[in-house]
Amino acid sequence: ALEDGAPALSAGDASKLRWLVAETFEQDKTSCSPGLAAPAASDAHTMLLEVGPRLTFATAWSSNAVAICQSAGLRSVARVEMSRRYLISTAEPLTPALRAAVSAALHDRMTEQVYPEPLQSFSSEAPAAAATRTIPLMAEGRAALERLDKEMGLGFDEADLDYYTNLFVDKLGRDPTDVECFDMAQSNSEHSRHWFFGGKMVIDGVEQPQTLFKMVKETLKGDKVVDNSVIAFHDNSSAITGFGVSPLRPSSATGPSEYKQT
Repeated sequence: ALEDGAPALSAGDASKLRWLVAETFEQDKTSCSPGLAAPAASDAHTMLLEVGPRLTFATAWSSNAVAICQSAGLRSVARVEMSRRYLISTAEPLTPALRAAVSAALHDRMTEQVYPEPLQSFSSEAPAAAATRTIPLMAEGRAALERLDKEMGLGFDEADLDYYTNLFVDKLGRDPTDVECFDMAQSNSEHSRHWFFGGKMVIDGVEQPQTLFKMVKETLKGDKVVDNSVIAFHDNSSAITGFGVSPLRPSSATGPSEYKQT
């Protein structure tokens, strides 16, 4: 894809782009037209499937490809992606259910999508946002929250369900929206709050001196531990003490050269 408003590539730039994306050892097999053609509409046993990255996110592969194009003087190239095409033949007729099963097995639905037609651009219509719903907690009580929990996979436990029911019914006196419930499921979750991991432990009626979190953190400090942790438990990141190194750098930045220790 080119930058918005950029003119079409000249013949020279198109040739340069083709050279960049050509197969290194089999350049004669690089073509500007698809190698696999769609089967006839009457063929119920064959399907052409093309899958590739989701249109709404540029991949890391694309970032590298665009950087190479920019370095080669193709300043207007904004995105380059790689898709895969499959020509599939089956003994049984390809029913809609079988087509869906084959498609699901051949791509990662989290990062990829099926291209029903050959792409002309990477632009896509963003799906319309679903309307906000009000959860009838005042009328139906906890059962309404339990139903939403299963529908949206909120992961509420018994304590959560009781707490939020009491919060909205008894204290706030109103129904929550599905957006509020989803937000609470994320921001007030064990992952974010560490209710259990950082909470007090009472075993056989005796409160323990340390939480699970403190027990884990204790492995970083103490007489028997080498204190080499610079960052630990900081938003899922960590770092340990390093040491000085001598990097290798090319002796010339303008052409092929040997590497020298600096």
